Amino acid sequence: MRKIVFVITIITTLLSCESFFIEDISDEIVVALAPLNGAELNKGKIQFSWKSIDAADTYQVEIVTPYFSSVQKVIKEVEIEETSIDVNLEPGEYQWRVKAMNSEHETGFTISSFTVQ
Repeated sequence: MRKIVFVITIITTLLSCESFFIEDISDEIVVALAPLNGAELNKGKIQFSWKSIDAADTYQVEIVTPYFSSVQKVIKEVEIEETSIDVNLEPGEYQWRVKAMNSEHETGFTISSFTVQ
């Protein structure tokens, strides 16, 4: 009986320590590749891309017009596993941001502003 209790205790302890095995990415920075801050692009399909974070499972991407501090319209808000997304945009001022996430941790957002002509 003691052996069963001991084994159950060990298994419960290991399962509750799962977060010790998940890499903390909260100090990582997601590097935006495109569109870069200050970019001027033509209307149509715009590719948003960023460098991957090794221990990230997904990325949260948000695109607004004109700025996050004064949102008039949320264009896109999505959680994806890929490191790029295509979005059709009309002329205007936009900001986009991306952060990496895993089951226990997340990075801060990386933000870029750009203009579509």
